Amino acid sequence: MSKNKKIEAEIEVVRKELLSKKAKDDYYLSEEVGALQDLVLYIHSKIETSMEILIKEDMETITRTIYSEHLISGKSLDYSGLFERLMPIFNSLNFTQKLNICGDRGLIPQKQISKIRQVNNYRNWFAHPHAYSSKMEEYKKQKSYLQVLKNLKKALEIIKQALS
Repeated sequence: MSKNKKIEAEIEVVRKELLSKKAKDDYYLSEEVGALQDLVLYIHSKIETSMEILIKEDMETITRTIYSEHLISGKSLDYSGLFERLMPIFNSLNFTQKLNICGDRGLIPQKQISKIRQVNNYRNWFAHPHAYSSKMEEYKKQKSYLQVLKNLKKALEIIKQALS
């Protein structure tokens, strides 16, 4: 047995052990709701990454505009390192702060912000199912499940439009 086969076998043993503990957990999500949880977390991450792209592009445009207005003897100033120096500040922003910036800067239409904010609510609920057990029970119902899916789809459409 090669090392890779040994590692694969060990992964499978540990994975099964963890899954057996999950099944005994009072807050275990059914397979169907668990699949919805995976989808919510994936789409939340995709939207957050997209907002980061929108904000970075906007910051670069603002920076270029500011620096182009301050030409010295026909030479443009080097601002290449400025954005990198701002990254620690940018990286400390949470989803809601990024969403607020996108709304304030007009990167995402204000009337669409609430739809994306709802995705963040879903993410919080699914990331902490023990704190939102009533919500988790609600998602076992087809109508609620479908509404979450429709809201996720709409939020993705909004962010794709903002990126184009």
